[in-house]
Amino acid sequence: MNWRPDAREMPPVAGGPLGELAARQAVEVPVRVLKTRRLVIRPLLADDRGAFLEAVRASRVELDRAHPLHEPGESDDELFDRQLALARAGDRTGKAWRRVGVRSDGVIVGAFNVNAIARGLAFEGEAAWWVRSDLGGRGLATEGVEAMAAFALADLPEGLGLSALFAMIDPGNLASLRIADRLGFSPRPGVTAKVRVAGEWRTHEVFEVTVGTLRTGAA
Repeated sequence: MNWRPDAREMPPVAGGPLGELAARQAVEVPVRVLKTRRLVIRPLLADDRGAFLEAVRASRVELDRAHPLHEPGESDDELFDRQLALARAGDRTGKAWRRVGVRSDGVIVGAFNVNAIARGLAFEGEAAWWVRSDLGGRGLATEGVEAMAAFALADLPEGLGLSALFAMIDPGNLASLRIADRLGFSPRPGVTAKVRVAGEWRTHEVFEVTVGTLRTGAA
């Protein structure tokens, strides 16, 4: 799992000017539903409250240790309301693309997000994902990240029109490192990022994938 479920408490990687350009340059992206072999990847809905919080509760111990979804003192319902607002704001502004992966039985397996979308000197975004702990080891994360990356790197209006997708991964997060390697993410030479995790700043490696390096069919 890549424990970067949202963009809070993170210093910029690509540099301030890109973020400023992106803030002035919203791009409307059609709301599409992605379908993989086992998942439907779609926007979070108000009716998802129970299923989403079940997924969070199934992963709470690991999430709290690696990168808490909850703000300090935040209840589960407040968390869901904030995540729903973030998803809607991302679509409205074009600054993020935040989705959940859902099985055919309605179980939400996790989230697949593209945050910090910049359309300025560079067209890029940050890939972030998490899959519930009790469904790990089944290739669902790889399946979802592959679909997300392919969509992000596809030209508008079929995709997000990005030229690159980056991911910040803790060196100890072996599962996410394997997913990144399997899908063609490669390290950005000499580039690291400080991410605030559980109250402390941790150094993460920065990986990048482009339409030319993305490996499809890995899931």
